[in-house]
Amino acid sequence: MPTPTIDDAAAESRLLDVRQFESELTALVRRIPPGVDPVLDDLREDKTGDNNYSTSLNRQVRAFLLYRTYAETGTRFLDWGCRHAWDSCMIRMVNPHASIEGCDITEEMVEENRSFARMRYTQLTHSWNLPYEDAVFDRIICSGVLEHVPILGASLTEINRVMVPGGYLIITFLPNQLSYTEFASRNIFKRGYHRRLYSRSRLKKLLLEHGFEPIEEGFHQVLPSLTMGHASIRWQWLGRAIRALFKLDPIVERIWPLRLFGANLYCIACKREYI
Repeated sequence: MPTPTIDDAAAESRLLDVRQFESELTALVRRIPPGVDPVLDDLREDKTGDNNYSTSLNRQVRAFLLYRTYAETGTRFLDWGCRHAWDSCMIRMVNPHASIEGCDITEEMVEENRSFARMRYTQLTHSWNLPYEDAVFDRIICSGVLEHVPILGASLTEINRVMVPGGYLIITFLPNQLSYTEFASRNIFKRGYHRRLYSRSRLKKLLLEHGFEPIEEGFHQVLPSLTMGHASIRWQWLGRAIRALFKLDPIVERIWPLRLFGANLYCIACKREYI
């Protein structure tokens, strides 16, 4: 029997991390009463025992692990466009002393998630202005938000304003210009696609023009997850098969050139006073 290597130990540690986060988030979702949020209701277990919990939460957890080190070391966080605040919940798991603010356009957020993250939530009343003082946050989380804002430059200017110099902007789930799933949604299924897509070069240019220096970037989620189309699958065996296939996604994400066609980009950028 071969002796375990350092890489084997690291892989086992990452696996345990994923299981721990998924277990905590699954227990949290099950405490949320039906009818509170239609998106969460779409993920719930049906009469046959089929559900989309595992895939949906797994993709959230693995996106969080891309920046976990920054979550552990930050002190004041803003979860911008937080919605269900999965990121804030996981930040709270690894950083119990962090101060966490959350904001979104909805009047309220799911109370169970807000309470778990110990977050102060604020409803946004303007398309890009943020209700915070200058230089407040050292970590700003942007998970699936930039592609939806009406004026991207104005939003990035505001993010820069409320962040301290040397703070980090963390972007995940940004639609990839080369994504084959976006291509299929736009040209074949005619639904569920994003109006704005991004390349790594375009994202880097946007960030540099607004005072952020990208220090880490890449692709995530290559295989389809069906998180948006779970309820529309007519054959339960197909939905289960696709979710079983998605378990291979962590491996496929590391394969070039397959990863270039992943659904999303991620980036970690530092606010600089001089670039």
